This record gives sequence, structure tokens and C-alpha cells, in this order.
Amino acid sequence: MTKRENFIWGFLIVVAILIIFYSGVKTYTITKQVKEFQLEESKAILGTDPQLLETVNTLEDELKERLNYVFKIEKDPLKLSEVVKSPKLLAALGYGAGFEGVEDMRLNLTVIGEERYASVKYMGNYYNLKINDNFGGFKVTNIEIKSVTLMKGSQKVVLYNRLDPETLAEQAKLEAAGDFEGINY
Repeated sequence: MTKRENFIWGFLIVVAILIIFYSGVKTYTITKQVKEFQLEESKAILGTDPQLLETVNTLEDELKERLNYVFKIEKDPLKLSEVVKSPKLLAALGYGAGFEGVEDMRLNLTVIGEERYASVKYMGNYYNLKINDNFGGFKVTNIEIKSVTLMKGSQKVVLYNRLDPETLAEQAKLEAAGDFEGINY
């Protein structure tokens, strides 16, 4: 072999040794970092962020409160006598002085035939009644074309068929325009 060939082989061997040494050092460094990360991960407990834990607990408590909440109202917000307090306006709508409290019970219709029937709205429920039927502590004693007579103990209540306030407002518009002939309701 010539000097030139010996030099090239020597140079290649030195470069190969340096590459092997460099690769070994890099592999050792990376292996050391991986072991450190694994050690940190084994010590860490997931989900231990106190602020996150507090937020989750607060949200869960609020959800439980909302699910357990029961909505109750003392008075019916759609009851006209609770909304409208003006006696003039109530009279204009066809309600008498005794309107308050009577709105809890309303005669919707009567049917006069072989048997007499009446439909009464009481405390938000509709009752289809015949003479001698009982509901809400009242007994139906008489059914006429536009009225129903009820008894509760010695108290006598007569319900008269009347239009609801929306129909009364429409009726007032028709009367003002002269188109109303007095319908039987």
C-alpha cells in the first residue's frame, strides 16, 4: 500500500470513530432526558390543578341546584284580575265589581239538549259537568242557556257565560265600527 492509501484509510477510521463517539454521546443524552421525563410523569398526578378542581365542583353544585329547583308561584300571573286593577277597564271588558276571585271559575259553554252539560274552567282545569256533578267542593244544581248554578254548602254561586277579554276587545272594535249585531255566546 502506498502512503496515500494508508492516509485515506487512517482518515476514514478516525472519522468513523468520531461518528461512533458522537452518536454514543447523543444517544446517552437523549436516553437520560427520556428517563427524567418518565420520572416526572410518574410523580405527576393528573387533574390536580386546584383552580380547575374548584371550577368543576362549583359547576357540578350549580347543576345539582338547578335540577332540584322547583318552580312555584303563589298567584296565577295570567289571571286578569291580578294584572288589571282598574275598575273602569274591568267594567269596560264586561266584568262586574265582584270580578276578583270569580276569575278562578269561568263558565265556558253550556249545551242544552236531552241532557244539559256545562264546561267550567276552575283553577286552571276544565270540567265537563252535568247536573248533580261535583268539582272543587261545588255541586252543579242547575244549567241554563247562559248560566250555571253551583252550591257549596249554603253558598250559591251563579256563573254566567261571557266572552274572554280578547274576544271582548274584538267585540268592542266591531261595535265601534258598527258591524256588531250582538252574538249569542
